[in-house]
Formats: sequence, C-alpha cells, structure tokens
Amino acid sequence: MLLASFLPVAGAGGARAATRLARVFDDHMVLQRGAAVAVFGTDRPGQAVRVTFAGQRKQTTTGRDGRWRLDLDPLRAATTGRTLTAVGSSTHRIAGVLVGEVWLAAGQSNMDWTVKQAATAPRPANFPLIRMANWIGTVDTGARTVYGPDEFARLTPAAYYGGTWERLDAASVLPQSAVAWFFADHLAEFFRGRGSGIPVGIVDISCGGTLTEAFIPPDALRADRFLRAAFEDPRGARTTGQWAASRIARNLGPYTHRDPAVPHPHPYAPGFLYATGLAHLVPFTFRGVIWYQGESNAEFTAGPYQWNGARLADYQHMVMQTLVRSWREAFENAELPFLMVQLPRIRAPNRVLWPWYREAQARVADGTPGVELAVVTGFGADGPNVHPAAKEPVGRRLARLARGRVYREALPVSGPRIAAHAVDGGTVTLTFDELGGGLVDNDGGTLRNFEVAGADRAFVPATAVIAGDSVEVRAPGVARPVAVRHAWDMNPDIDLFNSAGLPAAPFRTDSWIVAPGRPVRIACIGDSITAGHGLAAPAKESYPARLAGLLDATRFDVRGFGTTGAGIHRPANKFDRGPEFAAALAFAPDIVICNLGINDVTHWGTYTRADFLAAYRKLIDAFAASGNAPLIVTWHPLAPLFPGQKFFGDPHVATLNQWIADAAALTGVLTLDMRAPLAGHPEWFPDMLHPNAAGARAIAKETARFLRSLEARPPSP
Repeated sequence: MLLASFLPVAGAGGARAATRLARVFDDHMVLQRGAAVAVFGTDRPGQAVRVTFAGQRKQTTTGRDGRWRLDLDPLRAATTGRTLTAVGSSTHRIAGVLVGEVWLAAGQSNMDWTVKQAATAPRPANFPLIRMANWIGTVDTGARTVYGPDEFARLTPAAYYGGTWERLDAASVLPQSAVAWFFADHLAEFFRGRGSGIPVGIVDISCGGTLTEAFIPPDALRADRFLRAAFEDPRGARTTGQWAASRIARNLGPYTHRDPAVPHPHPYAPGFLYATGLAHLVPFTFRGVIWYQGESNAEFTAGPYQWNGARLADYQHMVMQTLVRSWREAFENAELPFLMVQLPRIRAPNRVLWPWYREAQARVADGTPGVELAVVTGFGADGPNVHPAAKEPVGRRLARLARGRVYREALPVSGPRIAAHAVDGGTVTLTFDELGGGLVDNDGGTLRNFEVAGADRAFVPATAVIAGDSVEVRAPGVARPVAVRHAWDMNPDIDLFNSAGLPAAPFRTDSWIVAPGRPVRIACIGDSITAGHGLAAPAKESYPARLAGLLDATRFDVRGFGTTGAGIHRPANKFDRGPEFAAALAFAPDIVICNLGINDVTHWGTYTRADFLAAYRKLIDAFAASGNAPLIVTWHPLAPLFPGQKFFGDPHVATLNQWIADAAALTGVLTLDMRAPLAGHPEWFPDMLHPNAAGARAIAKETARFLRSLEARPPSP
C-alpha cells in the first residue's frame, strides 16, 4: 500500500539498523489464541529475522523496504506471561506476553470516554486477566487551537499516537475506555463462568470528535468519488459535516496541503487515523472490532451542511461499508467481526438526523455478514448530553453480542426485529423475529413511539397493541395506512422489548425520500432546456411540466425555474443572480433537480476549475440552506450535443462535465445521467441543442424513473 512509504523504517535516513517489532508488540501485551498470529516489524533490507515464543521458532527475511513479517502457529490461551524474542541485526524482547482474546476498539468520544468518567465503578476481580493498550492522540483539536510547527511535527505516523499496553489495577484502569473496559470485563467473566481464565486484550485507537472516514485507508477513500473529494479537501467538502469541517478548518488555519498522496494532518481528516494508527497495527491478529462512532457523521443540520435524511442514511451506509470492507482486507480476515453500537437517544437541535444515521447503521448490520448492532437507545440521555455516563450497559451489550455471535453461546442477543408487515383495512400488522421468548411492553400500558401514514405521507401518532408475536398499529383518521415508523425520533423512549430484556430498534417500513405531510416540492432549476426554449407551449411541454404530469399531483408539486442562457459561472448570466433563482429558493423545495453548466463553455478561459467549483458550491449551499434540507440532484453528464451544434466535439465540454462531477462529489450531490438516455435520438433535438416536445417528455420520464429508483429499496420488510 502507499502508506508503506509513510511509516518509519529501520535504517531509514542513515539511522543505525536494528531489529524492531511493530509498536503494538510491547511488554504485557496479549496475543490472539487459536489462530495464526502475525508478528512483524523492521530491520535492514535482506536481514534474516528469527522469532521465538511459546516453544515456537519462526524465521523470515526482510524485504527491500526493510519490513518483515512471519506467522506463529495457533497458540493456546495462557495467563502466565512469557517472553517473545525477535533476533536479527539486533535483539528485541518483550516480556509478560499473555495469550487470549484480543479486540480492537475504535470510534469517537463515546468509545474514548474513560472509566473514571463512567457512572459504574470497575470490578477488580478481572484486573489480572485484562490488558489494555490505550493509544492516545498527542495533538489537541480544541476550538481555539491553531496548529503551529510543534503540532505539525506530532501529526505524523511516528508521533501522533502515544500509549502502550498496561496491566490493570484500580489506578491504571481509570483512563481506559469505559465501553472497552466493561466489554472486556464481561467477556472475562463469561470465560470464567465456563471454567477457564482466558486473558482479554484491548487495543483502543478511538479519537473524540472524529469521523468514520478518518479510519479508512487512503486507497479505499480514493476509490470512491465522494470519499476522494473529502480526502483531498476536508475543509471544503460538504460530506464531512458541519462539526468536523469547521474544526479542521479552525485548527489547520492557513496551512497549505502539498502532498496529495497523504491525508491532511488533522485527527478528523479522512485517512488520518488510518495512516497514524491502523497502519501500525496491520496485519495484527484480532478476534474482532468493537465500534462506537457516528455522532459527528450524523451532524448535517446547519447552513450549507443541511442534508436530506434519506440521503444521509444512504451516504453513511456507504461510508461504513467502505470501513468494514477495507479493514477486513487490511487485516486479511474477510470475516472479521464488527460489533457496532447504534446511536442512543438524545435531544438537541443538531441531532435531529440521528434516526437516519441509526438506519444507516442497521442497514450495514443487516446487509453485511459478521457485522452486528448493539441497540442501546435507552442508555442515552433525555437531553442534549452527547456523552451519557451509562457505559457499563453498553459494554455489557457488546459483550453479549460477542458471546452469542462470535463465541456461539446459545442466548438471545437482539431485541425484536421487524420481519414483515401487512395492511388490512385501517390496521397494519407487524411481525417480528428475535422474539427471545415473546414480545413485551417493558413498562406496561400502551406501546409508545409508533406512527402511521397514508399515501399522503403525513405521519401521525398511532396506537400499537401487542398481539402474540405481532404488533397491531392503527391511527384514527388514517383509513388506509401504507407505512409505519417506530421510534423514528432522535429521543425515543422505547418500550417494545422481548422477554430477554432487549429492546426493538428504530425502523420504518417506507422508503420515501421525504415525507413532509404535504405535497413534495420539486424544483427543477436550469437553463433554456429547463425553461422549454423552442417549445410551442413551454408551460405544458417543458420537461418540468411533463414531470408534473408523470407524478401524482396530490403528492408532488413540481415547478420549473429555468433561465435561458444561464450558467454556473457565466459572467453575463449567472443563474444565482436572476429572479428564477430567488423564486426557487422561496419555493423551499424538498428536492432540487439542477441542469446547469453547458452555457459556461461559451466563456471558456475566463475562469479556472477552482472558480467553477466555488460557484457551483455556492449555488448548492444556497439550496441546502433554503429551509427543508432538500435532496439535490445534478445532471451529469449533461444532455448531449449533436453534429452541427457549435460546441459539438469541443473538448472543453468534457472538461466541464468533469468539473460538474467534481463539484457534485465535493457537495455530496447525487448525479443523474442525461447523456445516455438521449444520445441516440437526434430527432428530439431539432437545433442540435434544445429538446422538442418528445425530447422534453423523455427527459421527464428519465427524471421520474430516477426519483422512483431512490425509493425502490425498502429499508424494512
């Protein structure tokens, strides 16, 4: 991988060669039992290196880059410390090495929250069995901090993380991750209950405030256009969210990033925590990962960072899938277990998108073998505190998942999960699996948190009653319900449990992009194509008018806001300086379809790529902040040109299309390909540029198809 050149190598820069184990190998560590154990480090190129441990003797030779790696045969659990020795150009010994179960803990501040800060005191009984390596970032991300030479010197793979393995006692346990400690404590207790004392090791690389993207390797980030844009410009990308982007910009100050191959030097920047932390760990042998992350990834609620909830769920689903896939590749374990904590309850204005982030987490768990979700909704705060002190029950629930899913203990590990829903008249019947002995109302009375909606997408509170293994849901005034949502709020007080004492997760049976309880407003903004130039009756024949006819007028309000000749950066006719732009903003749309850019080719050479991206982002930002956090879609590629048109074959058109793609990636905007469905139909473009009535109809059909495709995936059965 590229990061190999980003990590220190023995003998580099004239330093004296020595046999070194990777930094995860240190006194008092725990090695994974029952699996081949990767041992690795550095020495001078071509050096023979021998490792001895627990009666095994393995040998390898360093590569041309000075790196070496070998695998120990599977080891048996051992509570007595032994010495691991690596001998090459020198000798490196580590003492007190145990063998047991080793887990990697990662995420942001709720994983980083310490035992000292938790509401529950640690039990000392398992101190001798648990070892923890708390890797702590050495550079602050405070709101008033602006990095200077000292900070930048420590924002490197060699210097960012500090900390090593520790034996635990009443003092040394206090600065450890509370969630990770309680997870390890309950696992150790589980093993003791089976009659064996098995050590548990935790390596914790969590970092308060950071993004999931910070833990993803640069190669994986560059493989996706949205993640690549955030990797290259974390201060400007709208996909990093309001919290992370603003803090990165504040801390980096006037810093100029000069090496596009490496992450920006900030703990929240995409790729940074992989480069400074994970790259030191790969390919260490872990049993699995515990992951508590998402608070920053769900903060898209202010100014230009306001996102449509369904879009947020789709995007963060992709981000988490990328994380899991890339870590499994890096650790050479396609089945590496990931135990994820679903975001708990909270109440604060900047947390309103948490239901959608919880959906993204649930989709990753439902669709990815080996990814499990710990539902901890009730352990959050009925208020704005993003750091609830109840960390012991979170660790216990993660340990329960590990016991059932990883260690194959026969016990319920999940609350009720919706399996199907059926509508009969005014009643929706929900059936569940993971019953754990049956459905119960955890506090008696009437079930809370259920809503239903009819075809008008107007959700109203509903009455829900347990009927055997099902829940029957109905609401006065909704004669024909079509959708149910459960606990679809940032602060749900969930009372639907199974008899095993585990709660149902939030869910929805609809897959609507928006459900405002009124007709969905769709604004089609653009140039002469949107305006219907050349059509006999633009008010009836333009593509926005045709789109309105294809969609149900009782559910959708489609309006066109086209300005002939308008562009993104065209000096004489910028769309965002005209009356149609102002009218579109005043419309407060729920969905925006943008067709702009082709007219900018007429002033090629008067602006740069940076100018164009800034103008496009300004336009998108204005709609993002227009009132309803709309889903925004931009045409890319633009509609085709045909032979005889002035700019047909002009290479600048291709460049312009690429810039539009770059702008979309930077802002998180979806793209709608208008070239493919139109390119084979020159008869629809009598002047080689503008569609006739048939062409406008085809554009409307493609737009309707695209919008329907976004709602084609049912998030729940």
